[in-house]
Amino acid sequence: CNLDCRGCLQKEVMGTTLIKNQSAVIRMLGDADAQGIKEYAFCIGEPFAYRDFFMRMLSSVCALQNSRVVSFVTNGARAQDGAGAAETLEMLKEIRALCVEGGVDLHITISWDKMHKEAGAKVSWIVNLLEAIYTVFGPISLHMQRLFSYNDDTLSELIAELKTRGLLGDNDARDAEGLRNSIMVLHNGLTLKFIGQKAIAAGGGHTVALKND
Repeated sequence: CNLDCRGCLQKEVMGTTLIKNQSAVIRMLGDADAQGIKEYAFCIGEPFAYRDFFMRMLSSVCALQNSRVVSFVTNGARAQDGAGAAETLEMLKEIRALCVEGGVDLHITISWDKMHKEAGAKVSWIVNLLEAIYTVFGPISLHMQRLFSYNDDTLSELIAELKTRGLLGDNDARDAEGLRNSIMVLHNGLTLKFIGQKAIAAGGGHTVALKND
């Protein structure tokens, strides 16, 4: 991962183990498929830090006989500029086509919270990524799950950035607390569906699921 967030287990638990043992990972996926596993999630580390490896893993999961959902978490680091985000998503577009053909839903989870901010992540990355998603995939519907920690103002920052970019108007969302189980339509046509809240002591994130509809 490009970040070193407080409380994250990535370096202690996984490090670069998967990348150094790709053939073993492919065998593991095959064993899981033989057992009828339907959902897969890549949720530790930044997947786009090793983009070619990650695309290979996504392709492998989408090709499994029993897989129906594959998801991953990104901190948006590849979206530090719009061109980088669009380039990455163009690669992802090809993978998504394979998933759709195989009846697999591809879900993207965007991590943006107090700990990521403290580790150096920027709200601009998140909005760059949302803009790139529209550019590459069009006005799709996204699911955004709001998870937060106390004294975490990052969702308010996200709303402010969306307004600054012209993706929201002043009357589209009054404040973060007004987004409970609501739907927000951005001015570029993206629909963000806020599907819940959960108060936790620290950490959290905002989940965006790339749906086939």
